[in-house]
Amino acid sequence: MRHTISAVLAAGMILGLTGAANASEPQGEHNVTQLIPEDIYISEIATRLNGLPNPEQQEFIEICNRGTENVKVPQGGFRVRATFSGFTKKGLVVDIPAGTVLQPGQAYVLASPFYTLTTPDQIFYPTSTPIPDLTGIQLLHLWQNVPEDVVGTAPTTITPFVSPPPAKPLTPTDPQLTSLTRVNFTGINALDFVKQQATPGLCNP
Repeated sequence: MRHTISAVLAAGMILGLTGAANASEPQGEHNVTQLIPEDIYISEIATRLNGLPNPEQQEFIEICNRGTENVKVPQGGFRVRATFSGFTKKGLVVDIPAGTVLQPGQAYVLASPFYTLTTPDQIFYPTSTPIPDLTGIQLLHLWQNVPEDVVGTAPTTITPFVSPPPAKPLTPTDPQLTSLTRVNFTGINALDFVKQQATPGLCNP
């Protein structure tokens, strides 16, 4: 069973981040349920890696196992989806095949075909377009059609893949090799992901 907390219970934290839900707040964002992942979670993402060639194509998504036992990807596999534009809110990035085993503390790195920082475990589908900085990413248990985790850098008006309020998006002015790294498990993306030096292959936190 996925662990969720309602935005009502998290209202104090959310109001502190959004300025008491003023008139500029995207409508509906504070009504979305927060999602806290269990053993399998999104540890780190990069929609760009400044300082590398073609930085906007240097993308990766890191999945980790924080449990104490091996996790075998179930029947149907895990599907990673992202919001590419207003017209493609649930675009396919890649499927992690059933039978893939993640050991405790193991990082599983998915990356763009143009990614050069490290050697990834799996490459995005060649048809995937670059993931924009304002996006949302979902890790989906495909057979059960249940999300394992989400991280968004945009409000719910742009992406359904966010546990609001969203994390800050990466930008062209960020320091070299900056990624969005998980530092907590509150179910609030703005608190759980911060900009840090990228460490693909190393689970966070």
